[in-house]
Amino acid sequence: MKIEDAIQKPEVIKLAAEAYGITGGSPYELIQETIEWLTDCYQKTGDVMCAKAACQTAKAYSEMEHRLKPNASQMGEALGRWPRSAVKEENIRWVIQDILYRVNYGIHGCKFYRKGRNGAVFELLVLKEGAWLLDLERKRIYRFEG
Repeated sequence: MKIEDAIQKPEVIKLAAEAYGITGGSPYELIQETIEWLTDCYQKTGDVMCAKAACQTAKAYSEMEHRLKPNASQMGEALGRWPRSAVKEENIRWVIQDILYRVNYGIHGCKFYRKGRNGAVFELLVLKEGAWLLDLERKRIYRFEG
């Protein structure tokens, strides 16, 4: 993909941030590395497209990142309406408690949560750098505060 195409399609940047989390890196780390690489490209080559791409990358990430306090109220808002389920792991209360437990106790790793059988998928990513909840359907990244 050409840099010009990526500038016109910030969804590519958003998908890359989500995919990077799966490999063990933080979404923020990916964005920082990308901006640094593009800035370096601009400084070495003078290519204005590199500078534009760096700005677009920062903009796309700022649009998709939201701050989230680790409490049940804000978790419920981020997760949205959740279908009723007899299965414990698909119950909204269990999901919220599990996420808060993992975030508050810093249990490193990646865990997926699905709204019912065919619903939206959320990814919880807890690393030493912080914790993120990725809403894969709405292309949002929630970064847990403090």
